[in-house]
Amino acid sequence: MDHIFLASGSVETLKALAAELPDGFKPLASRRGEGMAQKLREHDFSVAIVCPPLQDGAQARLLEQLRALSNPPGILWLRRDGNAPSHVDTTLDYPVPGPVFRRAVTTLRDRHRGDAGPDVERWQAFYREVRQRRQALSDQTYWEMLGIEEGADHQTVVDAFDRLSRRYHPDRYAQHRSESWGRKLHKEVSALYTALTEAHEVLSDRQLRKRYRDTRRQGKRRLPPDVLSSPTQQVPSSLSDAAQTSKGRRFLQMAQSELADDDYEDALQHLKFAQSVEPDNPHIDEKVEEVQRHLEKEQD
Repeated sequence: MDHIFLASGSVETLKALAAELPDGFKPLASRRGEGMAQKLREHDFSVAIVCPPLQDGAQARLLEQLRALSNPPGILWLRRDGNAPSHVDTTLDYPVPGPVFRRAVTTLRDRHRGDAGPDVERWQAFYREVRQRRQALSDQTYWEMLGIEEGADHQTVVDAFDRLSRRYHPDRYAQHRSESWGRKLHKEVSALYTALTEAHEVLSDRQLRKRYRDTRRQGKRRLPPDVLSSPTQQVPSSLSDAAQTSKGRRFLQMAQSELADDDYEDALQHLKFAQSVEPDNPHIDEKVEEVQRHLEKEQD
């Protein structure tokens, strides 16, 4: 996942920019430009987005700090008044249409990497990985699908599914569906993710988990379709699936990825962004409280 730096004096602008980012970016946001040198050195940013004015008016100082990095990121300047510094990589007028914004961010990221285009060999290797995992599903229990010990507790199930979602969620592999190989990859990863979602749904639901124990005693690896389609306690199959809006889903996807990396502080920030977008979503409220409890325990 690529780190991206967002700078604006407006919290609402930062939320809007984060919500429009392409998949595969982990943002770090700041409202100030002064004193950011240490924070910038801690991460290898591929892209930095500056949308002035900053809270302290130090956008020029921020640009100096970005350019002074050993591996400076591509800088996207979002101008509001028609003026822009000459030493930035790309300038766009703000507000900017989502597709134009995402294309500019992706182009800067690819330049930073030195990519001329999609790494087809890398995608082919990933396709083989996904296909092998999917072919193995017929001989696996739900526990084995998630890579955990049989009888693992609820939190272990959730954590395992979040980690797998970070790698195999179909939304992460939709960008190349205009190519035949991209459509083939997306179809394969969607099928795998459907099976992983089924495993998570069964093992994280108290009633289905009890039915599954009985099924395992009969030597069967999966529940029959009629049991899966019957009404049961409705829980989101993943954190991002709890979203009720596209913006909320974007923030929850970021939080889900950060939780998989044990980055609880950044995850809490994006959960709160999602909470502000969907204030009546009980699943988000519950996750915010859970992450806050975890951080409080770490401080004790």
